[in-house]
Amino acid sequence: MFSSSPRPTVGSILVGGLLSSFLSGTVFMQFILYFRIYPNDAFRIKSMVAAIWALDMFHTIMIYLACWDYLIRNWTNDAIFDYIPWMIGVTVALTALITFIVQCFFAYRVYTVSNRNIYVTAPIAFLALLRVVFALVSMGEMIRLSSYSAFSSRYGWVFTTGLSLSSALDVLVTVSLCYFLRRSRSGFKGMNHIIDLLTLYTVQNGLLTGVTTIAALILWLALSNSLLFLTLHFCIAKLYANSLLATLNARKSLRRAQTTVESHSMPVILSSDLGRLGRFSSARDASDQSGDVPMSRKPVQINVEKTVNSVCDYDVEAASPTDTE
Repeated sequence: MFSSSPRPTVGSILVGGLLSSFLSGTVFMQFILYFRIYPNDAFRIKSMVAAIWALDMFHTIMIYLACWDYLIRNWTNDAIFDYIPWMIGVTVALTALITFIVQCFFAYRVYTVSNRNIYVTAPIAFLALLRVVFALVSMGEMIRLSSYSAFSSRYGWVFTTGLSLSSALDVLVTVSLCYFLRRSRSGFKGMNHIIDLLTLYTVQNGLLTGVTTIAALILWLALSNSLLFLTLHFCIAKLYANSLLATLNARKSLRRAQTTVESHSMPVILSSDLGRLGRFSSARDASDQSGDVPMSRKPVQINVEKTVNSVCDYDVEAASPTDTE
């Protein structure tokens, strides 16, 4: 049962609102940056980015309304602690929708780097859809019951399962991407550098969202008489949105690192016993009329420069064929 007094943990609503506002501002900056850098992206990618931003803004508005309901309109009402405003239920559904879009995006990356392995990708997509179903059920029951104690006792397992699926998906996607990316390593130093960067981005994104989701789940289960879990739950959707937009916006830097020039200095000492060099090409020295260049007794060092150009369409980064530098 929830406590009768709202004041011990109701401040977590305000803290969660402030943190989510900061993260929402970061999402908006990423959104503006994307359309400035990638105006020629495919329509489906632009639509996904626009949908993420719109859902994030709607999510933020719902958080503000919930804060107003808790901290202003019902501040003197002690029963507000056990009351679930309909806005909280909506934030649960919006978090699930944003999570679903982002996890489907990363599932497509797994599909690409695994050479279209449907046996790996299909379970990820199915679990992502199942997570949305549990979230929608949670939203419906939260709005219908309007009581944390009633919802926790009857349908708390639904909310728990939804957060658990989200955490499991983060681990599954991160491990799958890292595994298939490491398998793609080759003998080219430049390409291996790209793969290392992609692996680092993958681990960072999965770690941040996964740890936050797991922490929110622990607070929900361990502190069932408080609202502390909402502090982190408000931030989950923002972190997922930022991870997707940051991945898309990183494509430019990855492409710049894609074409690398590797210069290897190879000192070659030519002995004077070799005598005189043969005729040189006129392109080598147009002013040399005789074609015979006396061999200097000073050792000669020859620098051999090798240029390696590798081409990758970066489907794993959701780049479109029309995307230009």
